Amino acid sequence: MPTSDDVERACVLTEEEREDFLDWIFRYTARRTRSKKGTQPLLGDHICRYGVHHLRGSDQTERICAAVQALVMSGCTLKCACLLVATNRYLDFGMSKRGRPAKRKFQRDAMNKSEIVRSIASRFSGPAPEQVVGRYVPEFRWLRENGIVERSKYVANSGERMLAAWWRAMSRFSGRI
Repeated sequence: MPTSDDVERACVLTEEEREDFLDWIFRYTARRTRSKKGTQPLLGDHICRYGVHHLRGSDQTERICAAVQALVMSGCTLKCACLLVATNRYLDFGMSKRGRPAKRKFQRDAMNKSEIVRSIASRFSGPAPEQVVGRYVPEFRWLRENGIVERSKYVANSGERMLAAWWRAMSRFSGRI
């Protein structure tokens, strides 16, 4: 059984992986269609998640928490990690249908966004942050190793490559095929 130290060592991103990981994790955010909490799946490009009851309209909060934790595990300070996440081009804020709309329109600067990211990451109430990071970083590396994702985008025939990689993994596991 892997310990938390093993998971932390496996989730350390290299300098080359950081930008690609952030682009990949925020590019494919899954959203729930309008329904009661947890009754419909979260759907997105290349993702479909059933039975995720700790998330409401999308898995963006989980992805923000995973990205911040992965950067902190990789040696960034919390402030630097939040700033890197906040300045990612695929991360969108202000899409909530809850709460009162702002009376005046304003442009958020990077430091304001980084405070929002820090707040979201610190109040995430799903699984432990180590478990969340332990899901996304190995998945990203597996997709890259098998040629399913290049840099941060899925390749054109990603479904075929994913099936071939799955068959290779199953043949190693079972000793047959």
